[in-house]
Amino acid sequence: MYPGAIEGLIAGAVICGVITVVMVKVNKKDKIKTDEVLNSYPQEITNSLRNVSFTPAEGKDMYMSKGLVIGVTPKNESKSKVSLMFYAPEHEDYYTKDVTMSNADIQAKGIAPQTFVDTLMKYDKEMHFFYFKKIV
Repeated sequence: MYPGAIEGLIAGAVICGVITVVMVKVNKKDKIKTDEVLNSYPQEITNSLRNVSFTPAEGKDMYMSKGLVIGVTPKNESKSKVSLMFYAPEHEDYYTKDVTMSNADIQAKGIAPQTFVDTLMKYDKEMHFFYFKKIV
C-alpha cells in the first residue's frame, strides 16, 4: 500500500460521517417544523392537502395542483416570502417550499395562511416526485 493511504481512508470516512450527521440533523429539524405546522392546523385542512389531485397541464410532465399556504413573511417593502406545504403521495410524506413574490401578486392572488393556491408542478419520473414550479 502507498504511504498515507490508511490516513487518507480514515480522513475520507470522517468527512463522510460529518456530512451524514449534518444532513440527518437538518432533515430532522425540517421534519419537526412540518409536524408542528400539521398539528396546528385543523384535521380538515390536512385531509384536504392529502387528497389534492394532479391534473395534466401544458408542457412535458407538467401538472396543475394545489399547495397549502403555511406562512407569508415580509422580506422588504415590495416582496414577501410565501411558505407552501405539499403532500407527496408516492413517498407518503409532507414537504415545504418557500417562494419569494411581490406583495402586489400576493394580494392579487388572495394568498393568505391556511388557504390553498393553484400551483404548477413538474413530475420527475425517475424520482417519482412532483416538483413545485410556480404559483399560478
